[in-house]
Amino acid sequence: MPRADTHPLHRHVPFLYEMVISLLEAVVETLDPVLQAIDGFRELWTNQDGRPATPDHVARKLAGLPPSVAVRHVGACVSATTNLGLAYVHSFRVLSFLSRSEDVLPSNTDNPHLAKLFDVLRTAGRETLCQVYNQVGAHDFETELCTGQFSKEAGDEIPSNGRHFHSALAY
Repeated sequence: MPRADTHPLHRHVPFLYEMVISLLEAVVETLDPVLQAIDGFRELWTNQDGRPATPDHVARKLAGLPPSVAVRHVGACVSATTNLGLAYVHSFRVLSFLSRSEDVLPSNTDNPHLAKLFDVLRTAGRETLCQVYNQVGAHDFETELCTGQFSKEAGDEIPSNGRHFHSALAY
């Protein structure tokens, strides 16, 4: 595409794309030592309904760590969660630049709100993300949202309007 045909905002896309990749790589680097320490690289255990469950050996190893090490691991997980959230924000920005030629994140935003960024995307983009969410399942969100059993709503069929996905983003 000739340079004259590109929208001026599209020049931000390569930088944002690199930022998302960097945030995801930071998550891998942060979580690798944690997973090594608790033997978390084994195959994911699942309940009878197919949802992920914490393997017993992982729970035992984590409980057996010295408090200072356990706290360091929890801090690494919090840092990784923050980086994943930022990767989500900037992924939505990349989608917005490519589909609408505008930034969904206003310049005066202090705290990005994922659900609002999702709402600004084109309908086709939102529907595609909801379809992916429906196919992949809510496991990532459910694992963070629940400390016990998974909620009944999370196992229900996800409607095409993406209401459950929107709620998870809002959380």
